[in-house]
Amino acid sequence: MILTICVNAAVDKTLIIEDFQAGTERRVRDVALVVPGGKGVNVARTIHTLGEPVRLLGFAGGAAGAFIRQGLAQEDIPADLVTVPGESRTCLAIMDPAHGTETIINEVGPTVPAEARVGFFTLFDQAIVGVDVVTLSGSLLPGLPDTFYAALIERAAARGVPCILDTSGPALQAGLAARPFAVKPNRAEAAALTGVAIHDARSALSAARQLLDGIRMALVTLGRDGVVLATHAGAWHAQPPAVQVVNTVGSGDSFTAGFAVVLARGGPPLEALRLGTACAVANALRQGAGQARREDMDALLARVHIRAL
Repeated sequence: MILTICVNAAVDKTLIIEDFQAGTERRVRDVALVVPGGKGVNVARTIHTLGEPVRLLGFAGGAAGAFIRQGLAQEDIPADLVTVPGESRTCLAIMDPAHGTETIINEVGPTVPAEARVGFFTLFDQAIVGVDVVTLSGSLLPGLPDTFYAALIERAAARGVPCILDTSGPALQAGLAARPFAVKPNRAEAAALTGVAIHDARSALSAARQLLDGIRMALVTLGRDGVVLATHAGAWHAQPPAVQVVNTVGSGDSFTAGFAVVLARGGPPLEALRLGTACAVANALRQGAGQARREDMDALLARVHIRAL
């Protein structure tokens, strides 16, 4: 069982707008998707697609929160979302086929009152029983301290449950201090953390090795240039196969899902790296975040090239 944390769940809306330009009036050609979203939701959806038991915890408010709950139930993804005042956020992905661009507009989300935060910790302590891996993904809502993920990592560690942390900014820095099992910053986040200018796999490895203080695995994602994994036993670079990319939003979350599934099943790090990369590429083949298909993941596995660094 994998427990996924999506603090800042959202209504994700994907719009197709030809020749989108800021400061101009354009008509929407198509509303491609309106689904529950947020990084942790994308992770849970991909885990569910891979056939692994998953449970989602987070916060939700208002009519948007009701939509998120209903949508997750329709997808058969078990979810417990603590109710907060206000409306859960809506996030827009504007896809422009004419220029091949993606424009992402993310709302902030509602403020979490103290009693809801306490209620979440109680829920987490109950839900973690029997869990193999916890994933912590995405931004924090207003009202949550920067140490929120760190507190969850410490609670999980007390029960011997490994955590994979995928966030940014102060929440990432505070989370690292709690020593998660694995951390997964992207190129920009890793560079900001370590001061290393990342331009290829070798420089990504230099950054990843700096993150291994008390952490078992450090992953630096490089978009179409793949992923670097560093452990205390070695380091590897996974190069994804070339495909016709439809959408990149959520590929990092799909990677987290595949990586977590292998860890939950007791598989080795290189197998986790391979499946995570295949899931990320499969996500890029479909419109919308976390919409990867199982047949695509399976077909891409053998095409992921992994080399030792």
